[in-house]
Amino acid sequence: MDGYGARARADDMVRLLGHLAIEHAVVVGHSMGAIVASVMAVEHPDMVSALVLVDPKYGLPDARAESLTAAMKLDPLKTARGIFDGFYAAESPLWQRVWHDRRLHGMPDSVTAAVFFAMFGSDTLG
Repeated sequence: MDGYGARARADDMVRLLGHLAIEHAVVVGHSMGAIVASVMAVEHPDMVSALVLVDPKYGLPDARAESLTAAMKLDPLKTARGIFDGFYAAESPLWQRVWHDRRLHGMPDSVTAAVFFAMFGSDTLG
């Protein structure tokens, strides 16, 4: 699961910027990406010239985390779909829902669960 956590993703961004010979960047993160951007800014401040965080998801209230953790262990796809359902407004275009749903259906349950647990602080699926 190490590859799915915020630190691993931030390290990937640092390596990508290095590969592209970019010394400083304005780092933008949305939702779970804001966690990654925050880690990058803290651990590699010399590379981050500005930080833009949009609707960051810094953890969950304990009760919500416990119920989602239990549900994710039982049925990652159904749980992830429920999480995504909370993202939409009445004005959200249908294509967005379809795109998200296809992405979720194309991802193995083990990866869906691993991403959730890695990003929200659980180090185990057991």
